[in-house]
Amino acid sequence: MKLSSQQVINNIKQYKYVSFDVFDTLLKRNVERPTDLFTILEMTGLSKYGSIFKNFKSIRIKAEQVARNKVNEEVTLDDIYKELKGKFPNNIRYWAQEKEKKLEYKYCNINENIKPVYDYCINNNKKIVIITDIYLPQSLIEEMLKKCGITQWDALFVSSTIGLTKSTGNLFKYALDKLNIISSYLVHIGDNNISDVKKAKENGIRSIHIPTQIVNITYKKRSVNNIWDNVMQTFLNNNILSVNENHKLGYENMGPLLYGLCTWLIKELKREKIKKVYFMSRDGQIMKKAFDILNTDRNIQSYYFYASRRVLQVPALALNSASYVNFINSLHWEENFTFKYFLKSLGLENSIIQKEISEKYQIDLNKKFSSQNLSTNSILNNVFKGEKNTIYQNAKDELNCLMGYIHQIKMDRKIAIVDIGWFGNMQRNLERILKAKNENIDMHGYYVGIIPNKSHATEIKMKGYLFGPKFNLDLFKAENHVNALFEQIFMADHGSVKRLVKVKATNNYIPITYPYEQKSNFAINLLTNYQNGALQFLREVSSKLGKLNISSHYAFSGIYQQFINPTHKDAHDWGNIVFKDVNEQYFVKDNYYFSFLRFPNKFLKSYKSSMWKEGFLSVHTKNNLNYYWIVTHLHKPKLWRKKKNER
Repeated sequence: MKLSSQQVINNIKQYKYVSFDVFDTLLKRNVERPTDLFTILEMTGLSKYGSIFKNFKSIRIKAEQVARNKVNEEVTLDDIYKELKGKFPNNIRYWAQEKEKKLEYKYCNINENIKPVYDYCINNNKKIVIITDIYLPQSLIEEMLKKCGITQWDALFVSSTIGLTKSTGNLFKYALDKLNIISSYLVHIGDNNISDVKKAKENGIRSIHIPTQIVNITYKKRSVNNIWDNVMQTFLNNNILSVNENHKLGYENMGPLLYGLCTWLIKELKREKIKKVYFMSRDGQIMKKAFDILNTDRNIQSYYFYASRRVLQVPALALNSASYVNFINSLHWEENFTFKYFLKSLGLENSIIQKEISEKYQIDLNKKFSSQNLSTNSILNNVFKGEKNTIYQNAKDELNCLMGYIHQIKMDRKIAIVDIGWFGNMQRNLERILKAKNENIDMHGYYVGIIPNKSHATEIKMKGYLFGPKFNLDLFKAENHVNALFEQIFMADHGSVKRLVKVKATNNYIPITYPYEQKSNFAINLLTNYQNGALQFLREVSSKLGKLNISSHYAFSGIYQQFINPTHKDAHDWGNIVFKDVNEQYFVKDNYYFSFLRFPNKFLKSYKSSMWKEGFLSVHTKNNLNYYWIVTHLHKPKLWRKKKNER
């Protein structure tokens, strides 16, 4: 049974002396199992000393077993490492012992579930006693406690120092004797059923049992593939309770993604010896902030590049190679779009000009066109050719401003650009412009993901983190299912860039942006808090644990779970976010308060038209169901009817 911290406090109020176990009580390790530290130690040793360190973990575990068989109660770390004599050279053995202590210190973490109990004891002048069974030296235990904010206690009893253990009950007897108190004065808090509960009770000590493992994160189902995923998952669980409530969701879900992305990016940039990296607006804004946190050596300069599909596609129309087919192929088109959107894509956004063109060609501005066979659409091709002079003059002006801005932000020689993905159209257009203007720039593109089969990966230098051509196709499929929501979490705090203009007073080039999509302060604050939580995670994990080589599957899995099986609250909140591409709509359609049983037709109609179907179901059912399973299986009746007809 899990007791809340307040329930534990209520149970200890009458006692003058409060005793705490250390591991999994006052402190947690940022690994799933204590022996996982030996895995990390073995990996570090293999990197430092080579194959001689192979199988260190199993040898270290066996050495402890042998050492324990030689003593009555407790061993020391020195006793354990003496058993490694002859198995490793002395210098390596000494290094490993010191490294193990350093790893214990590095990976220790306050237990946020018990910290309020400890604070209560401090504030209410309780006598604090710490009793632990552990082979580590007492000096190290003291350092670990202080590192985690446990700085005050009245007595500390460590089995490796005293030679007695709680598991025999003798360490409790020793503590009572040294404290010179009777057992009824003391209450003990710990996680082990034998040493912390049974043996305490045998000595007349009231014990409070707490679970060894408590799940604190909201979205638990993650893809853990290696030791570093394990460390990251445990770190999240150990620290999430200390995070501001509004930041928790971004901390636990977007934090790992940005961490994995930026550590991968730093490795790639160093491997390619790239010293300048440009984060494309708007998705790149949060990525730049994350990169700047993790880019600790500062050898790589980062810039924010105010760009958009429009900023790069319209100036390209001023090039000699500009043609209708090239223009069509340089963009990603929605399945259906209006004539007004087509003119906007050409840079013709003035309402008067749009009206004149509409009347001239007798095409209603709201007339819909299909992206199918768009390159051979004679109607639109005719407009393109007929208005080429107008298009060219506007494009030429925008091209001059774009080139001025590129020089202003010092884009030259070998550089990297970073964006969310997916096709590489912006990079392709930018390279095309730079080549036409004789700018000698070696450009490498790095993306959250690259569409495996429809990108420009064969034409330009581009790499994806989560997925790309011929790798992680499962992640591509997963991201594609939640793509619209996924893109929202990268939203910058400004609207899409319309164009760049020159300020005559300063000769600087600045962006002109469209209005920000999100209309409500609620949606804006939701996204801002989500990103701030993610950045908090990066600051904490990088300062406490350094660089971890987590898998891309793990990095993405928290966000994926949030969007395919959302809690009722998260579905309700995120359903209020506006998605805007060609059109604009909320992620969860219609009001949140009608019943499937009372209004089944309305329910089904709204379900079908909602962008986020899992969110829609969560909002309306208010239960913790497997919404992804429901959504993916709702089409099964069609399959059933097909089979029935085939019979």
